[in-house]
Amino acid sequence: MTGSPDSSPGHGSSVSLSHQAPDGTLISPGCVPRRMSDTAPMNGVVSVVSPAELEQTLSTASATKPNGAYELKFLIDEDRASRITDWARTYLNPDPHAGGAHGDGYHVNSLYLDTPNMDVFHRSELYQRRKYRLRRYGTDSKVWLEVKQKRKGLVRKHRVSIDDSHIERRVTGATDPEWDGAWFRQRLDEHSLRPVCQMTYRRFARVGTTINGTMRLTIDDSLAGCLANGWQVPDSPLEGISLLQNQRILELKFQVVMPVIFRQLVEQEQLLMTSFSKYRTGVEECVPLDWIAGEW
Repeated sequence: MTGSPDSSPGHGSSVSLSHQAPDGTLISPGCVPRRMSDTAPMNGVVSVVSPAELEQTLSTASATKPNGAYELKFLIDEDRASRITDWARTYLNPDPHAGGAHGDGYHVNSLYLDTPNMDVFHRSELYQRRKYRLRRYGTDSKVWLEVKQKRKGLVRKHRVSIDDSHIERRVTGATDPEWDGAWFRQRLDEHSLRPVCQMTYRRFARVGTTINGTMRLTIDDSLAGCLANGWQVPDSPLEGISLLQNQRILELKFQVVMPVIFRQLVEQEQLLMTSFSKYRTGVEECVPLDWIAGEW
């Protein structure tokens, strides 16, 4: 797979502390879950948005012409995921960057970064609703360096791609102001960002077009996480802690106005929007408590 699919509009035994590399990155072969049961609730990472709040988000979208895309997120069970998959294959087109028998599947590996005080996780004032990450789609040799910001459903991304063989040199070596990703390196240095955890999942993706631009439906499953292993972003699915049991993450992405068929899908399946965060879930399940407290 080439290109970027996202170029168009997430208390049991303690975890032993991993060692640090000389450059400050966290090295760990894996992680141990803190919860005793895979069905135990996750604290602070999932909240249901009421129908009124959803309608307010849609009203805001209808009234503005944003620099970015709206992204609505829903947690769904396996039965709903199956029905929505069939629905999407009927009404939407295959993702041009995807593969598989239906041309609508690929896996994603992401490496999330945070400050020594875990400001991104804690949503400190200067870091609210922002994510800093490296992401690889499938087996593509390119890795995307990305800053994502989300507010009231509106997502803005600033990103640049880099060959995976150049990652270490670009993020830890001498700075190069002429490099297209110099802005990303500047963020790393300004905020002392370092790898925290890796996330992996499979993605189903279908796309369509409206008079306002692209619309996109994705369903993520097999979400798993583990501690970061330096700056590596593997090109195959990772082994880690399963973060969603019998659930999938549905995302509806669009520009300016929510497409009618998306509204119909929400009503038909009686979907409730959530604010689920892959990164925050991964941290709560995989990262040692002293790291979360800023004691690295």
